[in-house]
Amino acid sequence: MPWRSLTVMDERAQFVFEATHAHLFFSQLCLRYGISRPTGYKGLSRFQDEGLAGLADRSHRPRSCPHRIPFFIEERILELRKHRRWGAPKLQRLIYEEGTVGCGPGSGRRWRRSAAGTRGKG
Repeated sequence: MPWRSLTVMDERAQFVFEATHAHLFFSQLCLRYGISRPTGYKGLSRFQDEGLAGLADRSHRPRSCPHRIPFFIEERILELRKHRRWGAPKLQRLIYEEGTVGCGPGSGRRWRRSAAGTRGKG
């Protein structure tokens, strides 16, 4: 008889089932599955809120990036660089003078790299 292999989803579902039906202390159940209590509570909460779909892996990608350049500014930089080969300080000053946005000293270089589609050392 072959060994039964469990996927991560199967183990999570089994954990939730045991957590809701078994008469074990929650900390003992978490210890049996090799997870921390906060992780166990998080999985149980997600199951109660979303059902089996809540047990699936989630993306670790951030929902937002606070220092990302807004799209309309990128468009404006590309437009300015299409006609002239200005550097970061001049682009930064022009964008600031247009009243679009205030920016810090490193923003111009980051804008230019972003607009050019290249990455530098900083």
